[in-house]
Amino acid sequence: LGALRDTVVMFTSDNGFFYGEHRIQAEKTIPYEESLRVPLIFRVPPGVLGGQQVARADQLVGNIDIAPTILDLADAQPCLGKAGCRVMDGRSLVPLMQGNASGFPQDRHLAIEQGVCGYRGVRNLTEIALEHLGERIEGTEECAPEREYELYDLADDPFELENLYPGTSQAEIETEQRLFGRLNDLRDCAGIEGRDPLPPSGHYCE
Repeated sequence: LGALRDTVVMFTSDNGFFYGEHRIQAEKTIPYEESLRVPLIFRVPPGVLGGQQVARADQLVGNIDIAPTILDLADAQPCLGKAGCRVMDGRSLVPLMQGNASGFPQDRHLAIEQGVCGYRGVRNLTEIALEHLGERIEGTEECAPEREYELYDLADDPFELENLYPGTSQAEIETEQRLFGRLNDLRDCAGIEGRDPLPPSGHYCE
């Protein structure tokens, strides 16, 4: 039928599984690289991209970018004509597919989280900072006051074996403050600057 000429195919996956890494035998929701990193591959007919083949991109992207990308490829708008729709937080990846990263933030940070009393964190291409929220207090939606923190330099420590929290040098302390400050901003972010109205929190996503 020739449908493949007009069909975009996207391949990704759920969280990766642990098979002994970090002494974890069988788990997939713990925020280490073995679980966080998943494949993302697009097959886009050349005609859809103006005759171009899909370019390889090394920028940091996340699953929040999938819906905006699909809408962009379909030349559609989210919640068209409907009031009260949630603003999308992610970015279309179509420019990256076309080899154009000029409008993509070079220091992008993505928030990661799991559960009411699980963890929250922030990751960029070379760093990750995590806050573990403790056990849920029985009968409530509150978390125990104990907190545990992790901070890794992924460039020097890609297997996340040396927790740099709490920082001992001035540089480590500044990195810690910067990343956890970024996490606080992203916790209530919405939309993309230049595309969406300023959210009530005053914090755009990246």
